[in-house]
Amino acid sequence: MFFDKKWEDVTDQEIEDISVRMKEEMGGWIFHSRIDFDKPTPWIDVEKGHPSIMKEWIEKREGSK
Repeated sequence: MFFDKKWEDVTDQEIEDISVRMKEEMGGWIFHSRIDFDKPTPWIDVEKGHPSIMKEWIEKREGSK
């Protein structure tokens, strides 16, 4: 879905390069079709926090790091 060659011919650097490009240019992609950087998906900003019942558990876990 990313390269015009066999997976065995794809280098680690090519994988890293396309992953950076996807991160910076795409809002996401559902891989039912070939990736198309000319048709980026929109970014979605989620402005919702954790459920209140989970806040104490999360705070305890973050404090133990």
